[in-house]
Amino acid sequence: MKRKKSSDHNFQMNFWSGFRDSINASYLRGFFDAEGSIRKARPHVSLSNTDVKLMDKVVDFLSANDFKFQAKMRSTPSRKLPYCEIDIMGFAQVYKWFSTIGSCLDRKLATWETLNKSYPYRNPLPFNLQIPVWDIDIDYIRGFFDGEGTLVYIRRTHSILLRIAITDYDLLRNIHRFLLSLGLPFAFREFGSATNKGYKQQWEVSISNFGLIEKWFGLIGTSSYKHFNKWHQFQELHRIRKLVDSLGRKIPFRKKPRIANISQEEKMRLLLLCQCGLTSRQIADKLNRSVTCIYNIKHEFRIPVPEAGRANLKLHEGQMLG
Repeated sequence: MKRKKSSDHNFQMNFWSGFRDSINASYLRGFFDAEGSIRKARPHVSLSNTDVKLMDKVVDFLSANDFKFQAKMRSTPSRKLPYCEIDIMGFAQVYKWFSTIGSCLDRKLATWETLNKSYPYRNPLPFNLQIPVWDIDIDYIRGFFDGEGTLVYIRRTHSILLRIAITDYDLLRNIHRFLLSLGLPFAFREFGSATNKGYKQQWEVSISNFGLIEKWFGLIGTSSYKHFNKWHQFQELHRIRKLVDSLGRKIPFRKKPRIANISQEEKMRLLLLCQCGLTSRQIADKLNRSVTCIYNIKHEFRIPVPEAGRANLKLHEGQMLG
């Protein structure tokens, strides 16, 4: 007679589903392409991330494979959270990285080739070192997602968005093809953003269907505690949303906004200002309140805002400001 598994065991299995505790060379290759860099002046490979537990796993992997490295916590004004940085120093160590772990990003491979040709060799290493050509696999995708991917809950539509956005078109196209081969119909699109250096062109793959994102975590998963905690929270939100929908009720996740105390006289002045066609910001300036407060008051009292225009402002100005 088979023994039944306890409910506690089932809960633990469901809770940790989608989390991959171990990392390998392919995972680290994807993570390096997303979050890493290679320098030519003082040859070294660098990795950085805010997930300290994940970086501990990277340290354990590098130690087990006899890499020489330095790991330290850093914080800069441009980054909100402190982050862990790992530096693998020296040409011999960089060569070992590219011969055992490598990269699928053409830009980083080109940097390595330049370094390989120009660096004055002091170690007994052969010239024209040949680096293996690596393929994209599931572990690579997981490492790349943990470095460059995002998982967002969109409250307006109560949906979850999983996306990966980078500036390298060719690599993302290869990632997109691999995801399609797994039965994950990710959308591929181009977008850009204005920066101090001009227009920055980027491409992204994204998916927002909960069932397909669940399939992603079943097939690929994550080794990042940050992503896993988000996914677990979003699963709970999705479960509550389904329960609410099954009851036929419309209960928003966001709590009802708490508005400041408003007198009847202020309410009348707000109504007159709305009838004059003023914007919420203009009304906030006149009533000496925040724009958010004006929005909340309008929503609370359901004040209509007819398109009366600003021509009526002078007619009521004496009453409003008197």
